[in-house]
Amino acid sequence: MIIVPGLPPLQETRHSRELSRRVDDAVRDYRRTNPDVTEADVRTALLQSTPAGMSPDVARRRKVAGAGVAAAIAGAFAASARAGGNFNGQTWLLVVGIVGAVGALAFVAIRWARRD
Repeated sequence: MIIVPGLPPLQETRHSRELSRRVDDAVRDYRRTNPDVTEADVRTALLQSTPAGMSPDVARRRKVAGAGVAAAIAGAFAASARAGGNFNGQTWLLVVGIVGAVGALAFVAIRWARRD
């Protein structure tokens, strides 16, 4: 199995093993009748056969990341409004703390969402 950093590990199921066996058989039969087929041809055909849309996991991560960014911006705006536009060291520390806390919550939410 190929492991790509940043992507969740593939969940092998009874259906995925059966489909993999059938795809292997189909590729083997096609190669038998067309000996000039290259690995690149097979790879391209397999990529073309998969849906081009986003997977539910990617869509979920993007939603959580978007909510995290929006919360960080809102928190930074609230901190600057609370300071009355007077940015001193304490205000910057508050903004950085809010952004860090929201980032940590988004990270935990993404990890938690990937468990299913």
